[in-house]
Amino acid sequence: MKTFAWMAAAALAAAGCSSMGAGGGGARAVASLEPTQGNSAHGAVTFTQRGDRVHVVAHVMGLKPGATHGFHVHEKGDCGSADGTALSSAARRSAA
Repeated sequence: MKTFAWMAAAALAAAGCSSMGAGGGGARAVASLEPTQGNSAHGAVTFTQRGDRVHVVAHVMGLKPGATHGFHVHEKGDCGSADGTALSSAARRSAA
């Protein structure tokens, strides 16, 4: 779970590395999930503005079947390290 959490956090926080656009349903952003070093989970998460809410759809492959998985989103991220550790330093910088 901890490994997936780092991978997901690093990938999702890569919103600056994702695509944004406006479709018929409102503003939309897609974050590509790329595995960190030594992991295989990958996929995409789509965020779509619907009125005052955001609809989130995640398609993730490479997870252990039957296990509990989760993710969270950072406002700012850093795609600069293969193991996802740059993300934690980016979070510390934005909190300062």
